[in-house]
Amino acid sequence: MDSKNETTVPIYAKTSTMAKLIDRSPDWMEARIGTDFIEGVHFFQKSGGHRFWKIEAVMRWVESSDDPAVDEIVDKLIKGVA
Repeated sequence: MDSKNETTVPIYAKTSTMAKLIDRSPDWMEARIGTDFIEGVHFFQKSGGHRFWKIEAVMRWVESSDDPAVDEIVDKLIKGVA
């Protein structure tokens, strides 16, 4: 396969990027740590305080959650794809 045509899909995202991916604010994400988002499952934290979100795990959470706020996220994601 020609490496010029390959697309790299990120595995991790910083909080600000992850928030943009699901159309939420970084504060919204931070407020749900320990309840909806669990360290070691949805993100990991390096020394220095930087959080790295596991994109696949957060998307699984979006797909399986019954939180009304998540319904809004899914609606916006669908509209963005359509």
